[in-house]
Amino acid sequence: HMESPGLLLDEYYRIKDRDERIKQRASDILKLLNNSRSRIVKKMEIQRQELGDCQKGPEYKRNGELILANLGRVPKGSSKVELIDYSTYSEEGDYKVVQLSLDPRLSPSDNAQKYFKKYNKCKKAETELTRQIRLGEEELDYLETVLASLSQAETFADLNEIREELSSSGYGRRMHQPKGNGKKSKDTVPQILKLKTTSGKTVLCGKNNTQNDYITFRLARKDDYWFHVKNAPGSHVVLVCDGKEPLDRDFTEAAEIAAIHSSVRQGDNIEVDYTQVKNVKKPSGSRPGFVIYHTNYSATVSPAKNSSFQKDFGRE
Repeated sequence: HMESPGLLLDEYYRIKDRDERIKQRASDILKLLNNSRSRIVKKMEIQRQELGDCQKGPEYKRNGELILANLGRVPKGSSKVELIDYSTYSEEGDYKVVQLSLDPRLSPSDNAQKYFKKYNKCKKAETELTRQIRLGEEELDYLETVLASLSQAETFADLNEIREELSSSGYGRRMHQPKGNGKKSKDTVPQILKLKTTSGKTVLCGKNNTQNDYITFRLARKDDYWFHVKNAPGSHVVLVCDGKEPLDRDFTEAAEIAAIHSSVRQGDNIEVDYTQVKNVKKPSGSRPGFVIYHTNYSATVSPAKNSSFQKDFGRE
């Protein structure tokens, strides 16, 4: 609520100017994230192609077994041989004839071992490539959370927290902290977002992964309730209970806050998971902001459609 149109315009242009300055100061982070995403996607495309080649492994194994089963029928010094695969029928109902390429310099048994080596190589490569692709997918998911954090940055301090997070995660080791506003010292605590529900309950909201970890594992108590949009990047949101069970409306409003501060904020019927903080765990060695939980409830909210949303909550 503004007391006059002039004050309204002043606030509008103040926020517009702030967002423009934040956008300019965030350009190096955005460039780093986009370049990192492109590099990982390209690497994963090559790995998936190599994984596809590993599908020939069972064929190599079968070829080796066929040669061993027909050693007396494989002429020495042959570069090609046709063998009957008695385990497979052709479309005509006959046993399938398989044509194999051989190394004429090797004996039939050595050619069989060569096929077995190729099979074992494919087997090992398939395991490693599957692991590497999974790690790449996890890395892309992490970068998406940082991009979501970047869209919520409101101060230079928020940007510096993101820079420090990326540096500690192995990205942007050469990124420098811009001089001026927002310079963060080691003793500075994250400047999280605090709001109030209609009934007066405090809601804590993180704007980046550093703040998310701080809220969930430093500020929240075990009996507080933790909220996060389902299967999408977003803020950790904590409904502070102070030892008392919140009202139904408190749960709904906290879920709406989690939906608003997520990458799917403009959607309808957004699903938000919530559980007590004691059920939220952080795996050892995991990325900032990453947590796991197995016991939870779910709420579906559409905050973009709620015209009274801005009236329901106030910043502390």
